[in-house]
Amino acid sequence: MTMHERERSSRIVAEATRIIDLSAQIDAALDQAERLDRERIAAAVELAGLAGVDLGAQQRRLASPAIEHALNIVRSAGDEGIPAGQLAERVGKATGRRVTEKGLRDDLRPFHVMGDIRLNGNLYRPGNGRANRQRTKKQLGLPTDTVMVLEVLRASPEPMGIRAMMDAVKERFGETIPRTSISPLLRKLDDRGGIVVHLGDKWAAVKA
Repeated sequence: MTMHERERSSRIVAEATRIIDLSAQIDAALDQAERLDRERIAAAVELAGLAGVDLGAQQRRLASPAIEHALNIVRSAGDEGIPAGQLAERVGKATGRRVTEKGLRDDLRPFHVMGDIRLNGNLYRPGNGRANRQRTKKQLGLPTDTVMVLEVLRASPEPMGIRAMMDAVKERFGETIPRTSISPLLRKLDDRGGIVVHLGDKWAAVKA
């Protein structure tokens, strides 16, 4: 075997080994993505329950391909959006099931709260993540960060620190508000006057 043939053979082995390694990395990444997707669906089911959606059929629907089809179609539509009727029709064709606008809207409700999608009027568009969360919660009639903080402050017999507020919101509503969100929220309420007062390193709600 010539030197050139040996080099070529060595490169073939090296590239074959590289392909095997990359394939193993891809398999691991796909396994992780599948696990994360299952966790995401479980979180969406939990969120659906907190939002007052019936979990019986909801859980089966969230685990079905219909939701993934709907989310992918909305993402593909971009800022131009897609009408609710057209989305239901396309999801129905893709899954071979009867899909109604109302049923799809109910199924997608947890994903509105998570900021994955928006529904403006009758038009679905991709969401804006957390920045869209508070506006979406208002639309769904769910308590916003401001409402939750004020409720725990008003229920407390004494002023609360930020950590105590976070713990109280978690216990009462099952949600975690980041410290970076609570501080500016309290300052905004303080600036409005008559809603909360700052007492040293603690806060209190002005009792009506």
